[in-house]
Amino acid sequence: MLRIIIFSSLIFSSFILIQCANPGTLTGGPKDEQPPRLDSLESTPNLQTNFEVQDIVLTFDEWIKLNNPFTQIVVSPPLDPKPEVSLKGKSVLIEFDETTELRANATYTINFGEAIQDLTEGNPAENLRFVFSTGDFIDSLEVSGQIKDLEKGEGVEDVLVMLYDNLADTVVRTELPFYFAKTDKEGNYKIQNVRADTFKVFALKEPVGINYKFDFAEEEIGFPDTFLVVTDSSVNVVNLRIFKETPDLAINRIDQSQYGRTRVEFNQAPYNLTFRYEANFEELFLEYEKDSLRIWYDLPNPADSSAQFIIAQDTLLQDTFLITNKKRASFLKTAALKPQQANPNNIKQNPLKPLQLMMNHPLGSFDSSRFQLLEDTLKTLVSPEIRIDSTNARRKLLLQYPWKEEIPYELIVLPEAMSDIYGLQNKDSIQQNIAIQPADDFGTIALTVTNLDSTLQYVVSIGLANAAPLDRFVVSDQSSWQQTFQAIPTGKYEVEIVTDYNRNGQWDTGNYDLKRQPEPISSQTLEELRAGWDLETEVKFTQ
Repeated sequence: MLRIIIFSSLIFSSFILIQCANPGTLTGGPKDEQPPRLDSLESTPNLQTNFEVQDIVLTFDEWIKLNNPFTQIVVSPPLDPKPEVSLKGKSVLIEFDETTELRANATYTINFGEAIQDLTEGNPAENLRFVFSTGDFIDSLEVSGQIKDLEKGEGVEDVLVMLYDNLADTVVRTELPFYFAKTDKEGNYKIQNVRADTFKVFALKEPVGINYKFDFAEEEIGFPDTFLVVTDSSVNVVNLRIFKETPDLAINRIDQSQYGRTRVEFNQAPYNLTFRYEANFEELFLEYEKDSLRIWYDLPNPADSSAQFIIAQDTLLQDTFLITNKKRASFLKTAALKPQQANPNNIKQNPLKPLQLMMNHPLGSFDSSRFQLLEDTLKTLVSPEIRIDSTNARRKLLLQYPWKEEIPYELIVLPEAMSDIYGLQNKDSIQQNIAIQPADDFGTIALTVTNLDSTLQYVVSIGLANAAPLDRFVVSDQSSWQQTFQAIPTGKYEVEIVTDYNRNGQWDTGNYDLKRQPEPISSQTLEELRAGWDLETEVKFTQ
């Protein structure tokens, strides 16, 4: 099996002798900015054909050093065992192992990167490549392209782009590539001296160490849907976007330290979960937050001392744990219903949105007579519309009112105004001063998305750049879609559109073994929304 050559440097102990031959660094005079130059007359001839295993000597016009040769020097196609690289005077010596076997009729390329530098200033030898062929001619075809990040669309550096003449699916895990190159800072790559043939193309970003094999779950990958046929007349350009495969959903931790709430932490954001349990829960609510799930429950009946709770996701996950009522009595003695966070004295309120009170437990009921909303400096009592938000596991209370700008409000929630699912009530008063923000501080976006495929489903989200989405929608079987977002904060918004091929309402990444590409993501930054603006904008979907 061929192996990629990653050279390791053996710095001779005779380096001390080199220092004696070149005593000290001279001071004064202009700075040396000239890179080492190859002395072709004193070096092993480049571009040889019918090459046989022999030591290669590269001699330069000045004293040199080796810089990180392990990663900088690469050979394509790979060799096994790896040759040794060392310094000898002004020369780099490449010594092949006596067991080395070269492939017949193959062109080999040794790329030195910036491994060879002058001794004084560290100027690297530029574009240094040593090429030889074991056949009658040097292969001269090229494969090039760009590798980008799937979500950001930006070029990615240090991605291995590999070509295999073995077309089996398992080759990316079991063999080293026949040809390869690394991407530069812009994600561009070029594989030179390629022969005419049919190749499997695979891109790999290895986070730790380099072994040129796809054998780690955190590695980013990319692959085309078809083989690459390289001919003298073909356009050999392969552009790819890399991604991480999603591991199977797993539970990392279950926290049952508090009665009435079980927190399940997963290795990723869960979706499409199903639940089974054998108990008569008085109340049970589910609340998702990023990579975790909160199960809010109450087991007041002593006969239901415990309940088996089963979480499943298709055939990929099934986990069982017990929910008990052992801590219920002590919980009821010490717990209290209160705001999730200490509320500031002054709340800035959007004039078109309801006031929100987020509580620490799911709400069961409320007594509207114990809510006092006072308007203006005269403290006029007004009546807001009050309701429990059914989302967020009923932990949010909403107060809707036609707020008046530049009019102060005060909210007083009296004790025992709210009850949670355990029968606990708020013991203390809740008081808030509310300042209504001017409507002109906000803006409105009338968004139209066009050029959709009416046979497909999409997930459309909008939000400020580098922030959580403001809203998210599933759009099915429509060629265009419209939505208006009123009284939203100003700034630059991004619209992201996922082509939801499997119609599960989620973005799904790719999978190499299933030959499945990640669902495409298209994003577009809108014109900046300014205060008081009504922005009408159209996003033409392109995939």
